[in-house]
Amino acid sequence: MQTFTTIVAIVAVIGVIWGLIKRYETRLVLITGGLVMAFLSFKPMIAFHQFDKSMTNPNLIIAICSAMGFAAVVKLTGCDTHLVSLLTKPLKKLGLFLLPACGLVTAVVAVALPSGHDHRRRYRDIPVPESWCFS
Repeated sequence: MQTFTTIVAIVAVIGVIWGLIKRYETRLVLITGGLVMAFLSFKPMIAFHQFDKSMTNPNLIIAICSAMGFAAVVKLTGCDTHLVSLLTKPLKKLGLFLLPACGLVTAVVAVALPSGHDHRRRYRDIPVPESWCFS
């Protein structure tokens, strides 16, 4: 049974990679891959249980809201295209080191996201409704 589950997971991951290479809608490809793995492991509700468990984690909610706010501001100001070109221009000639360098660039950008939560502590004199605060 474990071998079957492993083979299904490998095939699903290969299918997801193929879908991403073919430039299908990213969210659709990822959710389909996850649901295929959940159904073929004979535990179809496990994906929804994990989603429910993760979405009740306060730390995850803070990170998601910070990321959504950052993405909205960057897109609204048009800085997303400039940010992407600034961060990817040096990566063009890395060859074998492209994947680790992309991970490093992603980590550098991700540092800014959760740190936005501390603004409430730094600027206590600015009135912020308590319903906006998660901790």
